[in-house]
Amino acid sequence: LISALIPVLPTDIENAIAESAIREITDEIGNNTKKLKIVVAIIYRKAMQDERWAATAISLFIYLCDAIPETMHVLNDEDVANEAPPSGPGLVRRYLHHFLQLDFESDMLGPYWSVPRLWFLAELPVFDADETINTPFCTSRRIKIDAAKKMAESVHLFNGLNLDLLLEFIHWVVPSVDEMPCNREELTAVLEGLSLRASGEQLMAQLLVSGLLRMRENSW
Repeated sequence: LISALIPVLPTDIENAIAESAIREITDEIGNNTKKLKIVVAIIYRKAMQDERWAATAISLFIYLCDAIPETMHVLNDEDVANEAPPSGPGLVRRYLHHFLQLDFESDMLGPYWSVPRLWFLAELPVFDADETINTPFCTSRRIKIDAAKKMAESVHLFNGLNLDLLLEFIHWVVPSVDEMPCNREELTAVLEGLSLRASGEQLMAQLLVSGLLRMRENSW
């Protein structure tokens, strides 16, 4: 059921159907964290094959976080060896972040970056500034800032469409990041570094980066 149901779910799936599918899957998972990790991997890999499926994957993860018991936990896991063992929805976040980190770091070593991965990362919900609309699946703004920083510092930044992908990513995530003063300062440092790098590149790169900075100054 786990390996057969998820890949056939459409990009325009209705909420009720998505929730029902996850309920069936969590019934099969029970308290088995290895099965949970497999489910997270299947949903994530599907999203990495098609950027249009990013929003669907995030909806499934949100329903998954709501459905699994808070008591589900691992005592020994190689992915969390240096941290307090997570439980419940924390397991979903931890497994997903593990897959994302490995693949993103691999992307940064190559000349061309994954469009679906950046779309998915950009769409990940973050903790709300006033803590009114958080879900168990919310993640940290720092993850997105760190991703932007690594892209801005990459030796492959000006290869192909990589700069365009970074600028699109920043444009997508900055409004939520700027809600928090400490995060805003961190992102400002990233953008200043990006501007400095672009100053030594072709005119088009300089114009694209300066245009993004002006948009931010004008509150988008």
